[in-house]
Amino acid sequence: MSDIVTRCPECNIAFRAEPSQLSAAAGLVRCGTCLAVFNAVEHIEQPGSDTINVDYLPYVLDKFEDLGEATDQLEEQLNSVLDGRLEQEIDHEIMDTELVSSAENHGKFGDMLGQILEDSVSDQADLPNPFTLDEALTQPEVESTRSRLPAFAALLLALSVLAAALVYVNSARLSLNPQYRSSLEILCQHAGCAMAEYRNLTEIEVTQLTMLSHPQLTGSISMQLLVTNRSAHSQRFPKLKIVFTDLEQQPVAQRIIPAAEYQLKQPAQSRLMKPGQQTRIDMQLVDPGPAAINYSIKLLD
Repeated sequence: MSDIVTRCPECNIAFRAEPSQLSAAAGLVRCGTCLAVFNAVEHIEQPGSDTINVDYLPYVLDKFEDLGEATDQLEEQLNSVLDGRLEQEIDHEIMDTELVSSAENHGKFGDMLGQILEDSVSDQADLPNPFTLDEALTQPEVESTRSRLPAFAALLLALSVLAAALVYVNSARLSLNPQYRSSLEILCQHAGCAMAEYRNLTEIEVTQLTMLSHPQLTGSISMQLLVTNRSAHSQRFPKLKIVFTDLEQQPVAQRIIPAAEYQLKQPAQSRLMKPGQQTRIDMQLVDPGPAAINYSIKLLD
């Protein structure tokens, strides 16, 4: 005989039961959900698509009122199983409740973040975090920090003005330092502060120096040389000191030539040599005589 379907009159839960169990217990069963005792035969239903099947069997009662010791043990075991099943169901319900609550909290958290972002776009004011009490308690500290921002900004402005004034006053001295000169040139160009002349003769190079008798002018020699500014900064043209010596390296004659004199033949005269600029000098000098065998050049300020 196939199983029958019965329904608990207390909790309205339907389940299957074996006819052999019902005949042995005079039809008395205990509901596995609410533990109510009822006559399964009196509540038999026809199986349908909406019948609920549970994983556990209902507890079957003996038809004798005086249950023996073995029956008591069996009932205790069955009760233990039923209690375990009930605890599992309760745990599942608690877990489901927590998941739902967590999902609701995450939804609220997302909505709050969206509102904070929206407010931060229209108003850049800092907003407190509404989720923890500790962060809420720090709100006065945040307000205090924000109130000190104008004073801090004013202090920074005052220090900047003071630093600019010191640089302006000491610009001439600071401009002698190659590390600061490039920046000071830009600053002083707009501020009109004083710039000291940059001078380093060791960075001015003289090459291709030659002395030849002039082919057309008797008693004259032709001097040619190339002057290059190797500095990263502009410098004015130096003076040229030409020294003629004899065989004994004794001076025979000398000539100091200012920049204005040897620049006369330059197409575009400039008092300053730009960084990397090369200038070729070609001029005539008075012949120092046959005793002048050697010659040298020296740059003067």
